[in-house]
Amino acid sequence: MPVQRHVVTRHDHATIDPNQNRATLARTVFASAVTEALDGPVLRYSIRLALLKQASRLGLGRFEANLVIAEVQHTQPRGEQVREERGRTSAGSWVVIALFVQALIGTGAYVLLFGI
Repeated sequence: MPVQRHVVTRHDHATIDPNQNRATLARTVFASAVTEALDGPVLRYSIRLALLKQASRLGLGRFEANLVIAEVQHTQPRGEQVREERGRTSAGSWVVIALFVQALIGTGAYVLLFGI
């Protein structure tokens, strides 16, 4: 009776790669830390440095950590936050302009009335 043999190829072990699962978990944990550290669309430099140290402890290289940071920042919704910031800035600008115009009108009226 002929003996059947099973030849193991590289593809049989591709799905059971513990290093790949560990790296994926590290990226996921790091991405979650980056998401929590974002202050709106901004990641402060001191926070970035702390995150890069955390990535190193997780086994991620600096380049890969920066890619994860960029990916997280890219996936964050930015449109509404930018509009809100512009809205606040323009409202403050209108107040300053209105006060300046009122001061000009008051100064003009004072000069006309008292002739200084």
